[in-house]
Amino acid sequence: MDVRSESGFNPAGSQGRPTLATLDFADLYVNAAGSGYLRNGASTTLSVVPPSLNEALLGLVRSLTQRAAARPDRREFSISHDGATYRVALLDAIDGLWFVLRRGPAHVPMIRELGIHPRVAAELIELGRANNHGMVIVAGKTGDGKTTTACALLAAWLEYFGGVAVTIEDPPEFPLHGVKRSGEGYCFQRDVQESGFGEALGATMRYAPRFILLGEIRSEAAAREALRASINGHLVVTTLHAGSIEEAVQRLLDLAADGDGRAAVQATLAAGLSGVIHQRLQGDGGARRLEMKFLFPRPSLADPARAIIRAGRIEQLGTEIESQLNRILNGVGRGWPS
Repeated sequence: MDVRSESGFNPAGSQGRPTLATLDFADLYVNAAGSGYLRNGASTTLSVVPPSLNEALLGLVRSLTQRAAARPDRREFSISHDGATYRVALLDAIDGLWFVLRRGPAHVPMIRELGIHPRVAAELIELGRANNHGMVIVAGKTGDGKTTTACALLAAWLEYFGGVAVTIEDPPEFPLHGVKRSGEGYCFQRDVQESGFGEALGATMRYAPRFILLGEIRSEAAAREALRASINGHLVVTTLHAGSIEEAVQRLLDLAADGDGRAAVQATLAAGLSGVIHQRLQGDGGARRLEMKFLFPRPSLADPARAIIRAGRIEQLGTEIESQLNRILNGVGRGWPS
């Protein structure tokens, strides 16, 4: 890997004290002594952090060192510093500890900016209305934008309807924390190690949030607590690694069920599911196109999709998915038969 001089990075244009936030970079590698290297975008080469930013870099290192010392069990975390948010991973090298930072987005995108069909976006937003509860699953493969969609959806619910939201993420990727809807809503963003998702979700329900965002479900405890929250007055949005809607539903059932408890888990998911979307980003580079399939069961327990899930015949969901696709995209309400 080549290391270039600082000439490719110029903080000019910033006012006052130079900051790292003025630089255009994808990744920052910095050690405890304050030596730093930048990687810009898709480039494989590194550039030395400009000397004019040595003071800013040392300030960042102090913050990183304090954060790492406060939670020695965490190998990844997020940190806000000098006007920017970073996702941090610890790297133990033969010359000591290094921090690998990736700068996070400055804002949460609007859900209508993601390339989702307007009628599907409207269906997703509508789920956030008062008295609605349940679980919304955003499924897809790595790099298909699941977290972006989930965070944009939560932001939309808070903007349209207000209320209290709590997120459980490892680590947080978008700046959701704070006041929403001119004081009518508030989001409490939590940085929780993935292995503690189940316990954190159980505690979160005691905070009486209207909305809960849960990072990717990978454990039995997280799956079970998410299902419990979905039938106890909360609207939960979460992500799952899956190649289709059917695979996402099956994966959640497999994670939450333990032997003889499978029928009960199927019944709980059948009662609590509000929606499943599966998305895929097609194409390379900046011109990527979002493809999405979706399933929005109607509230009645007699809904065909709920009956299929309750019976554990997940492979039969395809007919309902195609039916809703045709109905919603053709403007027929929520895709439910009249």
